[in-house]
Amino acid sequence: MPQQPAVSVVIATYNRASFLRETIESVLNQSFKDFELIVVDDGSTDETRQILTAYGSTVRPFYQDNRGPSAARNLGVRHARGSWIGIQDSDDLSAPNHLEVLHRNTQAHPECAMIFANGKYLGGPEHNRDEIIPTKKSRALAAQGVRLENIFDKSIVRLQASLISKAAL
Repeated sequence: MPQQPAVSVVIATYNRASFLRETIESVLNQSFKDFELIVVDDGSTDETRQILTAYGSTVRPFYQDNRGPSAARNLGVRHARGSWIGIQDSDDLSAPNHLEVLHRNTQAHPECAMIFANGKYLGGPEHNRDEIIPTKKSRALAAQGVRLENIFDKSIVRLQASLISKAAL
């Protein structure tokens, strides 16, 4: 892993050992390679520590007593070396080109402090659609640009589909 990567991906986890390997692998298998992976164990009582240990230096693990996902993410961000921060939940998966697409847009739009994309739900009864941002709305936002009021309309921004400038954060 590079000393000063372009991107730091932060995963906060608590008792999700059954999902964690697949989540970590989805990040490690990115086509974009200039990143570090930080995983913060928020006081898990399952096999999380053993899973993280097995990754050796590929993953930068941090441990804290259970204080919740925000505190775990904040700890990861404080230790991040990248100029861009990606947040991933420990039960989510990234497409192989996720970081490549987002980082390419940070380079194309250096004036932006946050870049975000659409995503898909893995399924479940709580979701009544496949995509986070419905296709029609996504196309309209891409064509006209995102305005402040769009950000508060049905939570179109997901941390898991974003890169945030560490300087702005």
